[in-house]
Amino acid sequence: MTCNAMQIEKIPSTRAMREFYDAVSQEPGYQERMYRIAHQQWRLGRIKELLTPMLPLCQKVLEVGCADGMLTQWLAERVPHVTAIDRAAPCIERCLALGLPNVEFVNRPLRMIKETEFDLAVISEVLEHLRDPEAELERLGKMAKVILATVPVSETPNKDAFSVEAYHNPKKAGDGTGHIWAFRLDTFKALFTEIRHFESNGISAIVIGR
Repeated sequence: MTCNAMQIEKIPSTRAMREFYDAVSQEPGYQERMYRIAHQQWRLGRIKELLTPMLPLCQKVLEVGCADGMLTQWLAERVPHVTAIDRAAPCIERCLALGLPNVEFVNRPLRMIKETEFDLAVISEVLEHLRDPEAELERLGKMAKVILATVPVSETPNKDAFSVEAYHNPKKAGDGTGHIWAFRLDTFKALFTEIRHFESNGISAIVIGR
């Protein structure tokens, strides 16, 4: 299947993408700075509100794209086991330093995770960074009973998406730094065969489904 969202013209190689994410995540605290932005605060707050009644029923949760572990720590306080993955090695190093005994932090892609019995998968602000978001969601659907996913919406593809210089200069970068895809509400919803909950504040969108 082909994603119907808008796409940047040239997707870098897997190696180049990994080097980009390692570079932009070198400096500690970048996730904290991100959550100072109002719409990012809304996203994190709504994720927690939506998950709060679900987590007592969960034994194992998978988080795809854990970054510096801000949501991971919150999840770890509420479920017996969390597997948290991220492709940026500096992020995983900082997460390991958190010393969360019930969290397994993994620096490898989702396709290399063998566990297939998660009660919940959380993939927040990640699908827009992937070569094939449909394939990733299909894989998650085989691994977890329920998926909570979020993406930014109403952006435009950016030719400087994988420029480290542009990443640290938002005025130059414009929309979607590091993003391969630019989703609309309809192209995001179309990724799911089952939607239990959907909402958007016009900047971010959230789906619970499969």
